[in-house]
Amino acid sequence: MGGRNRVTKRERVRRAASFEQTDVVPWHFDLTYHIRKQLSSHYGSDDVDYEVIGNHMRAIRPEPDAIEQPEDPTFIRDEYGVVWRHGIHRRIGNWGGLAESPLEHAKSLDGYAFPDVSRPERYGYMARHIQQYSDYFLHGPGGSLMERGWALRGIEGFLTDLGENSRFVNDLLDALAALHIETMERCAGLDLDAFYFNDDFGKQEGLIIGPRLWRQHFKPRLARMYETAHKHARFVAIHTCGDIRDIIPDLIEMGVNILHPVQPETMDVHRLKRDYGRDLCFYGAIGTQSTLPYGTPDEVRAEVRDRLTTLAEGGGYILGPAGAISTDTPIENVVALVEAARDQASVLG
Repeated sequence: MGGRNRVTKRERVRRAASFEQTDVVPWHFDLTYHIRKQLSSHYGSDDVDYEVIGNHMRAIRPEPDAIEQPEDPTFIRDEYGVVWRHGIHRRIGNWGGLAESPLEHAKSLDGYAFPDVSRPERYGYMARHIQQYSDYFLHGPGGSLMERGWALRGIEGFLTDLGENSRFVNDLLDALAALHIETMERCAGLDLDAFYFNDDFGKQEGLIIGPRLWRQHFKPRLARMYETAHKHARFVAIHTCGDIRDIIPDLIEMGVNILHPVQPETMDVHRLKRDYGRDLCFYGAIGTQSTLPYGTPDEVRAEVRDRLTTLAEGGGYILGPAGAISTDTPIENVVALVEAARDQASVLG
């Protein structure tokens, strides 16, 4: 694909998200730290994500506010003041769990300081990376309501607030939505392809809070956030795990373009393609709770072949695992996935 007809990774993802057939199906794989180290050793390369896998997308995020590191190195405090414990769950990988929520016992937002998203330095940092990675599909910060809300409040308190429709939870969600919208507005002049929104609304069967509460608390606020993204001619890409079938029509109505991770263990991916394949570009759909950790390399290749011949028909598909590949996945299965993506012609026969 050299010369004037070379198709960049950026253009390939844009075309797929616009339901155009591409020369090959674009792909992007999220890895846990342990899997990345194993692939680095297997291929003899430190650049696993881009030199080895050939990923098509890059996340471009603002430089965070300076934060104080807790004395214990197994913990980290983010710019919202949330403390996370790192490295305690070795099976799923990097995420260690919530350790401290700054608003857990708060009665209001009085006295709490959100990150200062007005600092120009945050966006100069992004601009430098955008220039460096112009061949990739670049997604900027769309934000999170559900996950950021429970991180700030604590999971139990946040879910209780939602059920009681408390003034506190409404003030918190309004403040978060406004913060994310301001961030996107300040990114308006940057050469981004999408804004990426990260919220896990689903569990293995159905939504965590049910469709009624989701529509009450999240839909109107997310709709404003998605509208801001589209106002600046960006794709709207979202990550939400689990069984979210109850709200997929809502997501389409709100303007979602790319849906990740499309877990085959919770939803019928072929039915999703039949029902919504002209409205949503699906990204993911390779089983990280089934085929990758428990299958064989041949079964991994067969699942890739299925996705390439069904979900990718007519565009609208980005190949990837349905979440970060967990640390208990056999390295030979990960290698089979990588090589199937890189050499699609041989996989398809």
